[in-house]
Amino acid sequence: MQWATSEDAILHVESSRTAVAILGVNPSTWTEADVGQAYRALAKLLHPDRSSAEAGRSQAAFQKVHEARGALKSIVARRAPPPPRPAPPAPAQQPRPAKRAPASKPAMAGKRAKLAPQKAARPPEPSPKRAKPAAQARPPQSRQPQPQRRSAAAAAAKPKAAAKPKAAAAKPKPAPKPAPMRPIPHRRWIISSDELAALLSQLLAAVQRFKEEKSAAEATVGVGEEWAVHWKPRKKAVWSGSGSGGDFYAYRLASPDRTYRSRPEFALSGAEGPAPTRSRSSASAPAPAPEEVEAEAPAEAAPAAQPSPQQAEAEAEAAEAEATEVAEAAAEAAAEAVEEAAEEAAEEEAEEAAEEEEAEEEAEEEAEEEAVEEAVEEAANDETGEVFKKKEQAAAEEEAEAEGPGTPPGTPLPPEAEAEAEAEAEAEAEAAEGA
Repeated sequence: MQWATSEDAILHVESSRTAVAILGVNPSTWTEADVGQAYRALAKLLHPDRSSAEAGRSQAAFQKVHEARGALKSIVARRAPPPPRPAPPAPAQQPRPAKRAPASKPAMAGKRAKLAPQKAARPPEPSPKRAKPAAQARPPQSRQPQPQRRSAAAAAAKPKAAAKPKAAAAKPKPAPKPAPMRPIPHRRWIISSDELAALLSQLLAAVQRFKEEKSAAEATVGVGEEWAVHWKPRKKAVWSGSGSGGDFYAYRLASPDRTYRSRPEFALSGAEGPAPTRSRSSASAPAPAPEEVEAEAPAEAAPAAQPSPQQAEAEAEAAEAEATEVAEAAAEAAAEAVEEAAEEAAEEEAEEAAEEEEAEEEAEEEAEEEAVEEAVEEAANDETGEVFKKKEQAAAEEEAEAEGPGTPPGTPLPPEAEAEAEAEAEAEAEAAEGA
């Protein structure tokens, strides 16, 4: 409740009968903060130095407000919960008896013996004895079948006893586990785009050169044909007039520059030929007679007939197909290298993006933590200031209560209370101006 002038406040105080009515707070929901606010508002209007009414009336009204405030504060003190009672002391624990080693099993020297707790041994209880029945007369038994039974039982037990070590020996021992192998780090072939382009250009140049040579060889078929002879060993080496243990076959060269003119041992005819030598398999075999050599020479020279042009073309096509396969394999390898390089680049980009996201998340978390810490510090500072203000107010109120509520009306206030009221009024006026 607010009053416009000091006269209105004096009339309100004089017409009120209870402390709650004097301070103008809600009788059902008032708090200590409401009481303090109402007291400060009335003190501004009823202070003798500030009031425009008569000094005696304002002084009496101010004294009445002061007493009402003290009465409500005493009610607040009674409402406060009692201080917590101290917890009862914990009962003292009795020391446990030391464990002793049993007499039958003494502890070994140099080792910690685990001692079992001693228990009182109970006396043995006598077992109830049953009455034995009277011995009845048994018919006499013959002693002849007993050895037969024992022998049969022993014969049945012997194979079982003999079978036990065999069964034990039949069980295979588990093989020792191999030592774990160390993982081998995987290394990929990393190639740059420039190197890949250079390899592809070299491959294309080689294919083009092969095609040019093939076309040149096809254009010069039948002109300056060259023949070469290769030696192919057989399973069983025999002597011949032209070489050591082997068959000879001839083929036509694809181009004139691949000739064997400088090597007379590859000539098909003439006196010059490879010297007869022995192979490893026929080193210990005896030398054949000259008649056998002369007889075998025409038979071995028969396969050296000139091949047809169709065979030469087939061989050239096979060489071309082989070169094409090599080029395709190289192209596939290059494509795989490009794909691997692209995959690695994508993986590196993904890793970099993930690292950047993690760095951003860490920065955001750090910023949030700093903001929370700053807010906590500000709240702590605000609470510290409020606590300090409350302490000052409590000290001022205690001083005012120490003066006593039974001061007769018309007596001047102590200088400390007047100074406190003036300071509070000035502070509130400054706060209102700043707002």
